Amino acid sequence: GDWLNDSNQTDAWNYTITPTWKEPIGAYFQAEIKAWHEKFFYEDETRPESERNGGYYIYSTQDNGHRWGGGVKYEYDRSLIEGQESSVFHTALLFTSYQLTRHLSLAADGGGEKSRIQADESQPWQSDNPWSVTLTWGPTSRTSASLSAGQRSFGDTYGLDLRHAFRQSSWRLQYSEDLDAVNYWGFDGIGDGLDTPFGDLLFRVI
Repeated sequence: GDWLNDSNQTDAWNYTITPTWKEPIGAYFQAEIKAWHEKFFYEDETRPESERNGGYYIYSTQDNGHRWGGGVKYEYDRSLIEGQESSVFHTALLFTSYQLTRHLSLAADGGGEKSRIQADESQPWQSDNPWSVTLTWGPTSRTSASLSAGQRSFGDTYGLDLRHAFRQSSWRLQYSEDLDAVNYWGFDGIGDGLDTPFGDLLFRVI
């Protein structure tokens, strides 16, 4: 991708590592542990970089044809400018899911989040209790559609996720109104970006 600016551009890279472990427990339960590390950085070292780190543990079971599950998730996101942290998010969530019908399922999560937008010791941490609800419809094993809504410290969040798998390819259309350290590089309350409750939001595009 390219960093978009009025006067110049620079090459950018992104990579993701996601090790996953799954294990059946008895005849009805299954456990899964997943971790991830994602990083975005630029060829120009003066440009900001960002990363996401986290993991979750989930379990699931099936009772009378209805699948349900739950788990815990932790994520640590941050953005850096010339090696110094610009923004930091710590998020811990509990989540649960339940299959309402053969094709319809409902999931919800909630927990705590601490963030520091201009990440230096003079800036206080902001605390919040984010939550979200997701409804998923899967008419076939190849097709699914999900709608989500929730709330975080900066406001409401929304999402749409459409997926379909053909024999030789798979397609995904995703839209999300949310915020993390990978989708932005920092806040600068006096810049020329988008006005937000935290100040001006400066974008990067890939």
